[in-house]
Amino acid sequence: MGADCGPVAVFLCSPGEPGRVLSAQRACCRALHTRAVFGNRGRPRQRPLIGPLFLQAGRLWRGVVVAIALYGDAPRFLRASVAVAVIALAAAALHLLASATTQSGVAGGDALTRAAEIVAQSPQARANLALLRDKRILFHPAGDGFVMFGIVRRSWVVLGDPIGPFARWRDLLCQLINDTTSQGGWPVFLGVGEAAAKICSKIGFAVRRIGDQAILPLDQFAIEKLSPELREAHRQIASLGCRFEVVASEAVPT
Repeated sequence: MGADCGPVAVFLCSPGEPGRVLSAQRACCRALHTRAVFGNRGRPRQRPLIGPLFLQAGRLWRGVVVAIALYGDAPRFLRASVAVAVIALAAAALHLLASATTQSGVAGGDALTRAAEIVAQSPQARANLALLRDKRILFHPAGDGFVMFGIVRRSWVVLGDPIGPFARWRDLLCQLINDTTSQGGWPVFLGVGEAAAKICSKIGFAVRRIGDQAILPLDQFAIEKLSPELREAHRQIASLGCRFEVVASEAVPT
C-alpha cells in the first residue's frame, strides 16, 4: 500500500450560504440522515413542514371568519382573496411534501457496463461501490466520469467524490444539482474529500468536516499493534469462522 499517507479529512456538503459553517450537532444530524440512504437500518424522517404551513393557514382563515362575522358586509373580493391565499398555502405544503422523482431507478445493464469501464481507470477503491446495483449513476456528457447517488424522499445524496478525471468534477456536481433542484429535490454530498469540498463551497454549499480516513502500510501491520478493544473484537470475529481475503478484480462475480 505504500507509505502512510496520514489522515484525510471527510466532509459533508449540503445547500447553504457560501462560507456558512454548520454546527457539529447539525452536521451530525445531517450525516445520519444521509447515511440512511445507503443502508437498511431505518429511513430519515421527513421535515415537519406541513404543520407550520397549515397552522398559518388556519390562523389566516380564522381571522377572516371573525372579520366576516363582525363585518357582514365585507367585500366579496376580500373573501375571495383570502380563499385563494389559503388554497395557495395548501398547494405549497403539498409541493414541499412531494417526493422528488427521477426518470430511472438504480443503475443496471448498459449503465453499469459504462461505469465499470470508468471504475477500472479510477484510483479510488470506493468507486467499485457504484457496481453494487443499489445506486443511481449520473454520467458526464463526455462519458468519462460519473457520480453515484441514492434518493430517499426529497434528498438526493451523492456518495463520495465524483469518479473520473478531476476536470469533470465541477461539471458533474453542477449537473447533479441542476437535476435535483429541477425536480424539487435536496442535493447533499456525503463523504467527499477536500478537493470536492472546495468545489461545493464555491458553488454555495455549507461544508462540514465529519471525520477522517487514513491509508496504512499493510506490510507493517500486525494484530499485536492494535488496542486491546480491537484485538478482542478481532478474536470474537475470528471465533465465528470469519476470514479476510483480498480478491482480485478478475475473480469478482459480475
